[in-house]
Amino acid sequence: MEKVLIKKAMEKDLNAQEEVVRFVSDLVFNLSLRMLGNPADAQDASQEICLRILDKLSTFRFESSFSTWVYRLSVNYLLREREKRSRFAGLSFEIYAMDLVDEHFDVPYESDIAAEQLAEELKYSCSNVMLQCLDERARCVYVLGAMFHIDAKHGAEIMEMTPENYRQILSRTKRKVKDFLDSYCMANGHCDCMRRLGHAIQTHRLNPKRCDYLKLKQLPKEQIQLYTKQMEEFEAQSDLFDTLPYYQAEQVIENVLCKLRKSEQFV
Repeated sequence: MEKVLIKKAMEKDLNAQEEVVRFVSDLVFNLSLRMLGNPADAQDASQEICLRILDKLSTFRFESSFSTWVYRLSVNYLLREREKRSRFAGLSFEIYAMDLVDEHFDVPYESDIAAEQLAEELKYSCSNVMLQCLDERARCVYVLGAMFHIDAKHGAEIMEMTPENYRQILSRTKRKVKDFLDSYCMANGHCDCMRRLGHAIQTHRLNPKRCDYLKLKQLPKEQIQLYTKQMEEFEAQSDLFDTLPYYQAEQVIENVLCKLRKSEQFV
């Protein structure tokens, strides 16, 4: 993002502020979704973060990349926000594995929605919730390093830790996630979303009348790379999470800009 535009936003230029929001909103929403595991929570958090970015914009000193600064502010907010939310409190890989046993497969169900669509919704929901099995710092490092492909130098700056600590946490967490996926998920045929639909509906983990992920507009993966290309070279990943789509933050942008314009009326 150009310095001139950021400086104009710092001076409360409404058009410049809108451009800043449009630039950061998709990044913030996708980070929030991976950290909180629920689209509604991610949308609420993203709106708060975007408004906070504008409020704190005067503290940006151009000493790091703007994306790094946005990531750091977002991470700090999300780590605190996670502590206040109890939707997935206490979730662990051991608990999650109990849901992936054979007796939960092929449970009968009725729905007007095509099974393929329901399976896609369950896959995206299940994968994002699975990330909640990690503790907050490990999950944040994993999302930044393994999913957004941010290198140790910049990841450490975002997380406010040493590059070596960042690498160690990322390596340890990758192994933990890989071990779980190899044992319980798609890689070895242990889990098939299509066969889990009935149990997911029965336990209210999937609502055929409310497919939140299918409603989201997907974002080209290259768009996320635009936010982080100034930080590093991207490393290839081959796990389940690398197949997850990124999403546009349309509603977040609309709500934040609405608040901006209303506040401008009363200045």
